[in-house]
Amino acid sequence: MVWTRGGVETTCELDVITAVYVIGRSSRAEVHVDDARVSRRGHAEIYWEGRRWWLRDLGSRNGTYVGTSPITRAVPLVHGNVIRCGATRIGFLWPASICTGETSNRPPTVVAPEAPLLTPTEVDLLRELCRPYTAGQDPRADRQTMPPPNKDLADVLFVSEATVRQRLKRLYPKFGLPGSESGKRIELVARAIETGAIDLVDR
Repeated sequence: MVWTRGGVETTCELDVITAVYVIGRSSRAEVHVDDARVSRRGHAEIYWEGRRWWLRDLGSRNGTYVGTSPITRAVPLVHGNVIRCGATRIGFLWPASICTGETSNRPPTVVAPEAPLLTPTEVDLLRELCRPYTAGQDPRADRQTMPPPNKDLADVLFVSEATVRQRLKRLYPKFGLPGSESGKRIELVARAIETGAIDLVDR
């Protein structure tokens, strides 16, 4: 697992012998996270069972998320999952499970996915696009909630709709997004949240 706080990257290599890793603010937690929104004694835990790793919330006040979805029960983890506890995002990395189709006791150390380099105006635009999802909805699954249209974005940002379109055109390739306009907009929101480009807590 890999996460970054205050510009410092931290890694934790999971071992089935330990079997249970508690995520918390306490220095005694196996995964110590210095984040005021993370529960001190135990926010969540990752544990080994049935030849795979699982994630479970421990009754935390602010909840535990995988991607943009809050978890209400134990869920299995797969390579590339982004776990969010408070304002901290933890990347779960297990490349061996993709190559072999089976679990591996020790995932190799690899670099966690990072948010692309963004300009302040692009951050402002993304923040407004993501604003409807402050409750932690999954943009890909929640079709009742939609990102705001260009006109609304232009009004909030005090720019023209043409400017909004140009900024979106620059943002899409930064997140590697092909496809239809509507599909890209929803996927852009999802990836902005998952990569930490836009923090739900700060909006």
